[in-house]
Amino acid sequence: MLQQHKQDKFAHLVNRVYEDLYTTVLLMRHFDDSTDISGFELHLISENLSRPLGLLNTICSQLADFELIQKTTVPA
Repeated sequence: MLQQHKQDKFAHLVNRVYEDLYTTVLLMRHFDDSTDISGFELHLISENLSRPLGLLNTICSQLADFELIQKTTVPA
């Protein structure tokens, strides 16, 4: 997974998710509650959110798999 995302450390990969989400939040702060958002703008926002959320999902899945493997292979 690290090679796929061109990262050398797991923490850098998690930090990349944080930075992507933070950037999207900063951009969305400029929208007022009364601002009409077109379908195209909503599509762009969803695209920007889907990448880091998809990566976060993959990271969480990898961690859960690792923890499951550790619990089943290492006796307590």
